[in-house]
Amino acid sequence: METKLLYPIRYVARQTGLREHLIRTWESRYEAVKPLRSASNRRLYREDDITRLRILGTLVDNGHSISQVAGLTSEELVELERVCSSDGSRSNSVVVSDRVGAKRYCGAALKAVIRLDTVELEAALNEAAINLTKPQLLYDVICVLKNRIDVLLRREQIRQVNVNVANTVIRAFLWDLLRTVAIADTAPKLVVATLSGHHDEIDALILAITAAESGWRSKYIGPNLTAVDIASAVSHFGALTVVVRLLEKVKAVDADGDVYTLRRKLPKTVKLVVCNDTIVPQCGVSNEEVIFVPRLEQFRQILETLPTGRVN
Repeated sequence: METKLLYPIRYVARQTGLREHLIRTWESRYEAVKPLRSASNRRLYREDDITRLRILGTLVDNGHSISQVAGLTSEELVELERVCSSDGSRSNSVVVSDRVGAKRYCGAALKAVIRLDTVELEAALNEAAINLTKPQLLYDVICVLKNRIDVLLRREQIRQVNVNVANTVIRAFLWDLLRTVAIADTAPKLVVATLSGHHDEIDALILAITAAESGWRSKYIGPNLTAVDIASAVSHFGALTVVVRLLEKVKAVDADGDVYTLRRKLPKTVKLVVCNDTIVPQCGVSNEEVIFVPRLEQFRQILETLPTGRVN
């Protein structure tokens, strides 16, 4: 084998658009690729490895979990990419169809909320769950629906009763989704909650479902909890990671103090992930102590980089 056909990880990262840390994680945790090693133990990648990583990155961007696709053969990955994008059906007509479908389901759900029609709201969500991928359902339907409801409430085009009805139905729907995700008993454990003053459960449930879909035993423990309560639950479950959701409506100074307290209550070995909307973190903790995720959609990528406690 010629040395010139082997490439360092920095080159691979540039060619694939993946971060070096993510490449190493996919290798050690999922055996996505098996690079060679130099005499000094540096990773050396083949052209086939680069192609494989590029396809994996594309599939993950299209909604597939790395845990689901990393074990596929190179031929299977090429075929899946072709189905998803190469022949144009995924990148053009199917993607457009998905977006139109998500918009349609969201519109139907919003009309049901305005009419206080719980049956129609449940029907719209159930149909979306059948016909869309899980990320599309969670982010393109439910998150968008939630934002539109907030806008209508601020404009006084709906009343608080509409919001309460919507939240009740959506919360029950998300709980059902979370309960139906099949997770191995040996899966790493993760706790999801919201801190004091954060009463909205929908985003937190979306985070819990996303974690479960990514192979974590996700424990959602509820909203409006103190740092002490959350730390106690983490200890009880033996969780490796705790995820909290902060909302724009809560004063940043209050959120900062709670994040700081929670980090100090948790063992150093437990990762703390904060999904923090538009709140600017000023809580006296470093990026090494807390992983800040500004957008819910980015959470799934963060999960792929977190330690699971498994020996690789």
